[in-house]
Amino acid sequence: MPTALVLDGQSGPALSVTRSLGRAGWRVLAAEGTRSASSRYGHGCTLIDATQAGFRDSVGALVSREPIDVIVPCTDASVAELWRDTSVLGGARILGGDRRSAAISLDKTRTLAAADEVGFPTPHWIHPATKSEALAAIREIGFPCVVKPITSYVPESSSLRHRRHVVVRDEAEAQAALTTLSGPGLALPLIQEFVPGRSLAVTAVLHGGRVLGMVARETLSYSPVSGGTSVWKRTIAPTEPGVRQAVELLQALDYEGLAEVEYQVPADGIPRLMEIGARAHGWLGLAIAAGVDLPLIAASVLVGEQVPPPAREYKIGCEMRWVAGELSRLRVAISRRPELPPDVTRLRILRSAWPPWRPGMRYDGIHLRDPGPWLSPRRKAPHEADGLRPVASPSEA
Repeated sequence: MPTALVLDGQSGPALSVTRSLGRAGWRVLAAEGTRSASSRYGHGCTLIDATQAGFRDSVGALVSREPIDVIVPCTDASVAELWRDTSVLGGARILGGDRRSAAISLDKTRTLAAADEVGFPTPHWIHPATKSEALAAIREIGFPCVVKPITSYVPESSSLRHRRHVVVRDEAEAQAALTTLSGPGLALPLIQEFVPGRSLAVTAVLHGGRVLGMVARETLSYSPVSGGTSVWKRTIAPTEPGVRQAVELLQALDYEGLAEVEYQVPADGIPRLMEIGARAHGWLGLAIAAGVDLPLIAASVLVGEQVPPPAREYKIGCEMRWVAGELSRLRVAISRRPELPPDVTRLRILRSAWPPWRPGMRYDGIHLRDPGPWLSPRRKAPHEADGLRPVASPSEA
């Protein structure tokens, strides 16, 4: 019976992986007090040090005590720290992209440059070397535009700060965003064209150039509203714009492992790449519900087991909603002065929350056969964690 250590166990992706592997007979470890450990498929284990300095040491100590075959990071911060020094892992494999694939995905400029090189369309983007170049790039691209950090997490004291992109509408907002996302020892953020339209994504497992399983989805709403975690999402047909090209992009990059390709499709119908993710991501639960158990496929490859055959076709039109995310969006809509992206209005947020239920609708993290994760209160002490614990960005505080 193989064993997996699921990090960031309080997160939705971690719970999806815990259930996936646990149902298949794996022994799944997650930090005590987290949603994943409260699952009928999870087993509580020692908590992981929340500080950047102690994270890998505590993972290494746990690996030395337990026969762990696979480690599952569920945030970019955990991915970066695990790949920074794999000597502490004792031979355990990392579920997600391999080292090269993870390196491309964690650096936004490398991601866009790699896509440009193999011919997948990207938004107009510029990575400036100086602040004056950044302002010139913003004027060249025009408003609204996106100011995006090169990496999602940066060191701050003994922890990490999570930074999100900012959509700016004028020069004053651009100046503020550059100040917020810059700092001593940090690369300036990249400047990117704002691309309204449909938000699509493809998730897949690749091994040796072969696609072992894939699902495509459309996100109909996000939390935060400007872009973040999918709230309302629906699986779409493989014939939808960009789906085939996204899979071909991963193959052209020699991607190995579990991946997510996110892209926008504007009015011209041409997809524009947003990001590539190299870890367990937020809508894995939807992919599994649609009939393709991607975490199990990826984990089976890592331990040399026979890969379970995916469904010949995943279910199209499968819908899932994240209840907490919906409530967060509604709070934004009724707030006095909400900060909304150019293509979102209060009315659009309210309309997107309806209907909250219809036949076949599923909800993130809620399974009647596994009620523990949403019934059990958290029992962790304030100083304890289940993985790297980033501090909030100024916009999230």
